Amino acid sequence: MYITQMLNALIGRSLKHVLSLLLLTFTLSAYAQFDMEAEPWRKGINVRNAVDINSPNSEFSPTYYQDGIVFASDQKQHGPIDKHTGERYLELYYAPLDMNGDPLKPKEFSIRLNSRLHEAATTFNNAQDRIIFTRNSQKAGKALANKKHIVQMRLYEAAMGKLDWENVEELEFNGENFSCMHPTLSPSGDKLYFASDMPGEGARGDMDIYVVEWEDGRWGRPRNLGPKVNTPAKEAFPFIHDSGVLFFASQGHNGVGGFDIYMLNLGDEEEEVVNLGKPFNTVKDDFGFILSRDGLSGFFSSDRSGGMGRDDIYRFDAPEGIKSMRKTFKLNSIVEVTDMDSDKPILSASVRVLEYVNGELEEDIYDYTFTPKPNSGGWNQDKTLKEQSEIRKDKKSTNHYGEVAHEFVAEKEYLLLLTKPGYQPVEFPYSTIGKLEPERIRIKMQEQNCFDLLGTVRTQDYASLAFSSITITNECTGEERTITSNVSGKFIYCLEPGCKFKIVSNLEGYLPSETSISTVKIRGSRSLNVEMQMKLDPDYYIEEEVIASAPQPIDRMSNSGGRENDGGISENYSEDTGEFTNSEAAVGSEGTYFDEPIEEGNVIILENIYYELGAHRVADDAARELDELARIMLYYPSMTIRMVAYTDVQGKYTDNLDLSDRRASAAKRYLLEQGIDARRIDAIGLGESSPRNHCKNGIKCTDKQHAYNRRTEVHIRKVDKSVEFRRRDILQSRRP
Repeated sequence: MYITQMLNALIGRSLKHVLSLLLLTFTLSAYAQFDMEAEPWRKGINVRNAVDINSPNSEFSPTYYQDGIVFASDQKQHGPIDKHTGERYLELYYAPLDMNGDPLKPKEFSIRLNSRLHEAATTFNNAQDRIIFTRNSQKAGKALANKKHIVQMRLYEAAMGKLDWENVEELEFNGENFSCMHPTLSPSGDKLYFASDMPGEGARGDMDIYVVEWEDGRWGRPRNLGPKVNTPAKEAFPFIHDSGVLFFASQGHNGVGGFDIYMLNLGDEEEEVVNLGKPFNTVKDDFGFILSRDGLSGFFSSDRSGGMGRDDIYRFDAPEGIKSMRKTFKLNSIVEVTDMDSDKPILSASVRVLEYVNGELEEDIYDYTFTPKPNSGGWNQDKTLKEQSEIRKDKKSTNHYGEVAHEFVAEKEYLLLLTKPGYQPVEFPYSTIGKLEPERIRIKMQEQNCFDLLGTVRTQDYASLAFSSITITNECTGEERTITSNVSGKFIYCLEPGCKFKIVSNLEGYLPSETSISTVKIRGSRSLNVEMQMKLDPDYYIEEEVIASAPQPIDRMSNSGGRENDGGISENYSEDTGEFTNSEAAVGSEGTYFDEPIEEGNVIILENIYYELGAHRVADDAARELDELARIMLYYPSMTIRMVAYTDVQGKYTDNLDLSDRRASAAKRYLLEQGIDARRIDAIGLGESSPRNHCKNGIKCTDKQHAYNRRTEVHIRKVDKSVEFRRRDILQSRRP
């Protein structure tokens, strides 16, 4: 318990022996709750006394410095004695580490910093040319007491000179009537954590932990870390790890001994304080914890039984890391981007970091098009990167060294998206699972020997045309390539330099549109823009026939009541028998139920979700369709879908886009009410972008014809096996 005596002496308070005995009695009975030895990873932790630096006196508060550690000790055999403790004053010592990481014989750390009074806990900036340390308040080498005749502890800083530390200055937020001690700098150097008994707003106990930020060339106003960290008891000896995890010692939080070591991820508001448990904490004082950058080893102080003196420094190795903190690690890594051919850094490359959540990217950065599967009647779902302006995720730009910093979270999966005009985009998977140390992530980008053709297909009134066929002919080689515009009518293609190209767009119900573009003698810009404007075909008019600009459904869902389908077949279904009353439908004619397997990339059109003009509520008849979809998803829990809602062309384009969003959201909400996990459903609205019949802007249509375009499509994004059952299987499966 010597450190408790020392701490009380340093802040001008005497040890309350009765309270300590009561606390010890309580913690002996409470110790069982922290008996974590059964956890396999703890059995691999090796704790041993750092015998070469410990003495019969006290050694504590280690700090990493250069190739060793700096710590405080009163092991000096001569000099003045502190009348409050009856021991010699604390001084700073340095011990190098051997090849195994064990401290060797120590020596005095600094002649300039060690005075005739107390010097204790230290912290260093990343460059290790500045130090902040704890020292008795003094002037001209003599103790400086306040009006109550108390010599407080204060924080000082110094800079490394040619031979020793110099320019010692007191930090501006120290006070006359309170102590500040135990500093620890954040990795970036802009935040300083420390312990203090300062009064005022937020103060909770005998000693609390505070943070102060570097602002406008000076330290700002200290802020109490609040009740999650601080208790009415003492909190002291903070240490901030590179990961953003704060370790500290506390006599509160229902610990197992006098001081126990705790940890808290400051970057996650939902995280709670965690007691490190065995073998770090005992019924004695355990404090002054530090951890290596990789999280696999470290040091701490303790006055546990079996030591060499009052407080000793202990070394530990944790081959599997500290499991309870692994998920909280913040890894301040560097993304380095270079040219694949020259290996030179790339300036102003855009870097986006997207996290996978439950196996799905946090934002969908792709556009999707559909092409027929050869000789199968199915459809392939192809994806291309969206235009940069359509991706919401914030981006960072590389500096002159081709670098950009990012704070990753441990135990996560990421996708790094790199883009730059003149270079091919890079999608770089990155995982922090099992990693406890920041990394330099090196990524190369290939300069593209072509020009980006950025195209848009529109009508005469500038409405986009989805899934248009675009044929690009290279007039130098005669080579033809056909691509498809996305749901927004956009397409991208890479044009070879020094050639002319013919571009033709086709879409059923419209006249072909043709233009040409040349890359001959082009310099500078690496992207070209083209707009394909398409006119309605005046000869194209079919009263009721469906003109598909998107994949036809592999199946139709409908009410069980009789109605005429598009093929003119009456569809009547008996839930009692599980059979169709129409024999032609039962044997597999077009429009029947699940005649083909449902696979990834397929599209199901919910034919019966016809919305009233301007409405987005899911009506009772539409609910029947969604009930069947819910049953499929419950039967196949691996299935994830995207629900795409479309409107007709009546009204403003922007209003229809908003209305379709609300319709898609309404359908999603209905599925959630049936017990489907929200993470399995992505819902978007695409407005009037893809009418299924001739009812486009400028064409007169009946209400029924317009209604046919107000529908919801279900795109199968993921399913681990084909869905091969028929309707009777749905009805017999687990219902929502």
